[in-house]
Amino acid sequence: MSTIRRLNTIKVQFDSSATRPMAMDVHLWIQQTLKLNTEQVEMLQLNTQEKSLYIKVISPTIYEKLIHKHEGTTDFKYNNGEQTQVKVSKADVPSVTVRVFNLPPEVPSSLIQTVLNTYGVVHSVRQEQWSTAYPFPVNNGVRAVKMEIKKHIPGSITIAGYNAHITDIVSGTVVQQREEQTTERPTQRDAPVEEETDTASETEATKTVTTEDEQNIMDTTEYTANDAADRAQDMEQLAVIADDVEITNISSGIKTPLHLGNPHSISKKTK
Repeated sequence: MSTIRRLNTIKVQFDSSATRPMAMDVHLWIQQTLKLNTEQVEMLQLNTQEKSLYIKVISPTIYEKLIHKHEGTTDFKYNNGEQTQVKVSKADVPSVTVRVFNLPPEVPSSLIQTVLNTYGVVHSVRQEQWSTAYPFPVNNGVRAVKMEIKKHIPGSITIAGYNAHITDIVSGTVVQQREEQTTERPTQRDAPVEEETDTASETEATKTVTTEDEQNIMDTTEYTANDAADRAQDMEQLAVIADDVEITNISSGIKTPLHLGNPHSISKKTK
């Protein structure tokens, strides 16, 4: 059963033996019989599988007037003069089939209808049967109840002193799927952390460089041609005076010569 309901929409159901209407037949019938104009209609939808027509109007007021005046059986006239009967109904109150289990055949269908009428409007109750593929294609004890549901039906209901099980709600040919119980898997954040570290994985991890790290490396090592030339000239001048210049370590009193190592940095080396 669909969880999303059609709003302000009526359904026009054609008989299975009726001639399929042309688009112009539908438009003119809505205009002439339902007395609707372009400003009042939001959507027209032809469902060829259901052989039905859905008409959505712009407001609940117009919708209620349509239901009050046209709900039930009415005539549909084709442009060629042919005529058939159609059923006009609310599209947002679909009939579904509720299956009732675990009741003995002695429980009358009228009693089942009386109980389920408290949850909606029951249209019919029928006995389901075993398939003809089996040796005994007889009743299987399941009652199929076609009804309009107005409120939630519990999964278990007492009928004539028996605990009836309610399941498998069907709308047309679509079966409502139950929610499967699933075991929640721990996320990576919640997963336990092993104390031992895989050496290979650790080695591989040290090789990983993020995009941000790569950008930082580029920022500190890339220079333009002019920058490189200026730095080379500065280093030549420093090399000339390196042997004569000494820097005194204030805290220890140890004299250390100026050390020229990496051309991009100057460090101090203790004698």
